[in-house]
Amino acid sequence: MRQTGGMTVAEPSPYADTAPPPASRGRGLAAAITVFLGGYLVIQSLGGQLAAALGGFLGGSAALTALLVSQFVFALLVVVAGLLLAPGRAAAKLIAAAAALVLLVVVLLLISARLTGALRLGPEASYTVANPWFMTVLIVGAAWLLASRARLGWLTLIAAVLLSFPPTLMAIAGVESAVTTIVMLTLSAVVGALIVAVGRPWRS
Repeated sequence: MRQTGGMTVAEPSPYADTAPPPASRGRGLAAAITVFLGGYLVIQSLGGQLAAALGGFLGGSAALTALLVSQFVFALLVVVAGLLLAPGRAAAKLIAAAAALVLLVVVLLLISARLTGALRLGPEASYTVANPWFMTVLIVGAAWLLASRARLGWLTLIAAVLLSFPPTLMAIAGVESAVTTIVMLTLSAVVGALIVAVGRPWRS
């Protein structure tokens, strides 16, 4: 409290709630949903026929290859849109978007080169760089945390390891591919939700 012109004026408390308004929180949530929706579309492209088409295993149909590439490009644009929508500094968002674009394209090229034999990778690649579930969630998650200026949220990237081994193990066990897809989509959603929840950009 302080006196001003005979009137008592309350000074703002340094411990007052500094949480951003609901509009900012809503923007952060919308950005997170957009980013991970784009990640889902990227997974569908990387785990589908795109790498095989680029490797020439689909009969050389230029129209089909163009369609698959356009779907991948659209998925990347959705990821970029979500990152640019995230609350945070423009520089961090631009760096995150550029890094995600480059790394996801590199993953696609690695998977395609491995299929054609142009790049010989050991069996461990199935758990890492050639695993579209693991790499997509790892890259998109890291880009989201960078764009939204997360702090402890970076630790949640460790959870991406949950996506590393199941696809190969289920393939060895003879699990139907549709079942594998359902399981991996569920795990990817859980890991993505964890990254968003701990990062909490709309409260930072």
